[in-house]
Amino acid sequence: MGDIKNVLSIIDKVEHASNKIESIIKRVMDFSKPGKPQFIMANINQNVDEITKLTYVSLRKDGIKFIKKLDTALPDCWHEPHLIEQVVLNLITNAAEAMKEYDGKKIIELATYKKMDCIAISIKDSGPGIPLSRQSKIFDPFYTTKTNSSGIGLSICHRIITDHGGSLRFNSGTKEGARFVIELPLKREEI
Repeated sequence: MGDIKNVLSIIDKVEHASNKIESIIKRVMDFSKPGKPQFIMANINQNVDEITKLTYVSLRKDGIKFIKKLDTALPDCWHEPHLIEQVVLNLITNAAEAMKEYDGKKIIELATYKKMDCIAISIKDSGPGIPLSRQSKIFDPFYTTKTNSSGIGLSICHRIITDHGGSLRFNSGTKEGARFVIELPLKREEI
């Protein structure tokens, strides 16, 4: 009887691992062959504001103060709204997760602003920061420090912003949190 339970337990674990692998492979395939984005010329604040409305309640529930500073004088820029929303949501989620076990003040600050010939979106948290030993790997596919993660979130974000002709970079200190900055060109690029 004990052997049957052992075998069934092992089969269950193999099935769970197989489903997880299948899910990761599907996400990688979607990542490597994304559909044709629907770029439009629009104000990025609308997309950012939509995402912040969705996340505000859950952040507050987790004890995170959320500060939003949207530049109301931003010009329109060329972007795919759903993809930009996906990137901003992922960066906010990552910031919140980084502060889950953090004992200090929990603050996420999101700002939009014009910077020379581009629009910038900054997502800054007051968490523990990204250790120097991990900083060179954070945009690598499948790199993760989380237990239930595939490690492709930041890699996909980087790819989306690069496909927009923009850049995604970060600054991190050991005790001063992390800050990710998205820069999107104002003018339509040949994408």
